Amino acid sequence: MELIGICGGIGSGKSVVSRILRLRGYEVYDCDYEARILMSESDEVRRELTGRWGENIFLADGSLDRKAVSAIVFADDAERLWLNEIVHGMVRYDIKSWKQERSDTICFVESAILFESGVAEMCDSIWHVVASPQVRRERIMKRSGMSLDRAEACMASQLKEQLLLEKSGRTVIEIPNDGASASDSLLLTINELCKGLTHSKNSDTRSATY
Repeated sequence: MELIGICGGIGSGKSVVSRILRLRGYEVYDCDYEARILMSESDEVRRELTGRWGENIFLADGSLDRKAVSAIVFADDAERLWLNEIVHGMVRYDIKSWKQERSDTICFVESAILFESGVAEMCDSIWHVVASPQVRRERIMKRSGMSLDRAEACMASQLKEQLLLEKSGRTVIEIPNDGASASDSLLLTINELCKGLTHSKNSDTRSATY
């Protein structure tokens, strides 16, 4: 199996690239999505989170309060690093199991922190979705209703990931996704990249939930 990593800062539009790939028949492991499931379903993780942040970190239906978690980790690097230590190993293990079920296919894994999490080391190649800081800022504010200061704080929290990418020595394919008129260009770019990929379309029950 060949595993291709998709990364990009918040607001870059990497999730759009993932959606295009799914429509083309490829399977994409969304690290953020799967981590949320793993955190909600793991009793051990639940004990860790509530022990540090209190019972209110989970909603009444038992799911993790993502907004509350975001407010904590984006405001405090120490809290973000603590959470990452717990989640990264859990996600890498899940990806290994996911890969083993798809031995003859080309699949993708999407993560905002592909290098910081150690997932990049599991990938055969890397696609990096890029957009200007201004475009990313506007997308974040429009999508999440964040203030300008909050959006900039979210972007700043991912500077380490960019440094790790630059120092990795990996060959990285950049995918521009800048501006409202970029959709046609993005589709063309993905189409060109996919021309050289041979894949089989396996069913994945998790992919249907996106």
